[in-house]
Amino acid sequence: MAVDLVVRCLRGTEWIVASEVDGALRPERIDLAPRQVSVTVPDLTPGVLDLRTVDDAFLVVGTTPDPGHTKDVPPRLAAEIGAADWGSALDRLRAVRAVPCRPVFDVVANFVGRRNFNRYTLEDRIGAELTPVLGGTYVSHNPVQRSGGTPQGTDLTVRIMFGEGIATITLRVAGRPLHRRAYKRHTGPGTLHPPLAAALARLAGPSAGETVLDPFCGDGTCAIEAYAQCPDAAILAADVSAERVANARANARAFGAEVEVTEQDAGRLPFPDGEIDVIVTNPPWNLAVDAGGTLTRSLLPFWRRLSRLLSDTGRVCVVVDREQDAPAVLRDLDYPLTVSVPIRLAGRLCDIVLAAPPGREPASLSPELRAWLDRARAAGVVHEQGF
Repeated sequence: MAVDLVVRCLRGTEWIVASEVDGALRPERIDLAPRQVSVTVPDLTPGVLDLRTVDDAFLVVGTTPDPGHTKDVPPRLAAEIGAADWGSALDRLRAVRAVPCRPVFDVVANFVGRRNFNRYTLEDRIGAELTPVLGGTYVSHNPVQRSGGTPQGTDLTVRIMFGEGIATITLRVAGRPLHRRAYKRHTGPGTLHPPLAAALARLAGPSAGETVLDPFCGDGTCAIEAYAQCPDAAILAADVSAERVANARANARAFGAEVEVTEQDAGRLPFPDGEIDVIVTNPPWNLAVDAGGTLTRSLLPFWRRLSRLLSDTGRVCVVVDREQDAPAVLRDLDYPLTVSVPIRLAGRLCDIVLAAPPGREPASLSPELRAWLDRARAAGVVHEQGF
């Protein structure tokens, strides 16, 4: 029997996520909406757990019309949710990961707009209804119930998503959100969201034998995700901070990624001209982390150095805060831009840019990614000026 999934993601990356999901899961149906991709697959497979550009993935247990905003909603909705086919859902989930016979579970309800009940009232009512159904133990997010704490180490997360007149009842596929990477044990301020790093690597498209560099590597997220994308490429990483270099090395070891990490000033990269094929990076935004070394006042020396550093087929893929206006800066320097797409990250508007150095052919975008970008634009999911 076919299975419906909801895949959550960063705003603006839906088309990149759709490309990965389409290639990995071969869905029968795939639809894009802001911050999510909905798919129907023949069956739930472990491949869902390997998706790297997504924030999280949920198995759809059932749907019900949005019950409204009145105070009698929690008991009515909880009863409907309790009557859903949880047995089949758990059987599917157990086919891809271990779930105890008596699971510890939590409930998360996401809704917008004014209602005459709060999320904790709804979650706790649903939790009480599902306790005998799931045969497990419910733990609450309600700060009154938990003295300010939050559930840790639950086996299952039930999530109720409200939108467009429908409440969708779901189960998280993985044991924890997919955006949490086990390798990220050592982090500092401004560390990059791993699914975004994976999206940059997917856009840049490194291939076997190419040399990939992240000159602002921070904790190594872009370099590690580039390795995950193409282990047969040579992955280099550098940062001006000795502490972040140590973090990147430790995180790369934890993942098992072959990444050469060095302490370098990105304004004085020591590589010979034409040696680097792909730059995948998140330059400092001067918010959580300030630019250092020779780039304290401006990133211009770095952008100018890239025009010589990159090979004839070289390309750069970056994410930069909108206030730094990287697309305009690169256009002024005659970089041909293949992609310039806004995204929303931690409440801020940013730009993802894929470009080639001046005087070179524009960086290529795979036909699959191009098709999904066009589809996302046609659907109004991706907007050129922001959200």
